Amino acid sequence: MYNTKKIVRNILGDKCSKNYSKKDIDSVELSGKRKCDFCGKEAKYDGKTQNGKWAYMCNDCFQMNGLGLGVGLGQRIKYK
Repeated sequence: MYNTKKIVRNILGDKCSKNYSKKDIDSVELSGKRKCDFCGKEAKYDGKTQNGKWAYMCNDCFQMNGLGLGVGLGQRIKYK
């Protein structure tokens, strides 16, 4: 498993005032709905795909094409 706090400190520096949790890194909040770049359904994830490109993905397409959640992999989308 990854040490989430250590990863965030490496990215943001030791002077980071907030203690980030895995939940903070694994999700992103967006306004306005996004569509899956593969099939056009409502996107639930923004993530890196197996071919190295990033895409908005629905649940099914994320399972087939996504690499996972976390720093450098992807985030679960939460809509405002």
